[in-house]
Amino acid sequence: MNIIKNLCAIGAILFGLYLAFTFNEPRNGILILSNKQTIEEIKVEQKNKVKTTDLYKVKITEDNGRSVLIMDQKTAKAIALKGVLREGENSNFLDSNPIYSLPAIKNNDAILFADNSYQNQKEIKIGDKELTVSYEGNTWFGHYRDTAYEEVIVIVKNTIFDQIPVEEIDMGILELNKVYGNNNGIVDTNIPKSVNAEKEFTRIFESHSDSIKFSQGLSIIN
Repeated sequence: MNIIKNLCAIGAILFGLYLAFTFNEPRNGILILSNKQTIEEIKVEQKNKVKTTDLYKVKITEDNGRSVLIMDQKTAKAIALKGVLREGENSNFLDSNPIYSLPAIKNNDAILFADNSYQNQKEIKIGDKELTVSYEGNTWFGHYRDTAYEEVIVIVKNTIFDQIPVEEIDMGILELNKVYGNNNGIVDTNIPKSVNAEKEFTRIFESHSDSIKFSQGLSIIN
């Protein structure tokens, strides 16, 4: 019985730490991967909730079963300025912080952001195109790394982006007029305010769920 009590106490402490360390992550943005028309429709339909909408072209593919998100340098710089890219040691909330600038691309190398298992990676093959890469840290979007689309992030020069044999997809980053709770992935069902914030947030884009490939809550900190 004492063991169970101790485990419950430890769990409560860890949960408290989780919430304490995410207080500065207001959910005031959405990342949507879809098509331009869908993103524009959400912008118009939710004009009272959406403050700004920025559209970018990215590419998504796989490498050895892991999802790869590819951005050109111009897009990556613009996105970084929004504070929606986070860097940490273990892809979790306790040790991640927004980054606002990117390392330089050396020669024809691409920047590689991924977990620490990639730190010795020197190249990545996308289709029939092989890219030399420079590992620059453990960076992802939003509060946590969504392995469905961004297990690996590759940033290339603008001219190289066009040469990569992968179809483009539209990425929309919507900044919202208000905060819909913390961007920590937790909905406390015992607190009506938390439940309502989740419902309100989901309503912004749920009518277009069939057209959305991926979506993720963001903390836009700029």
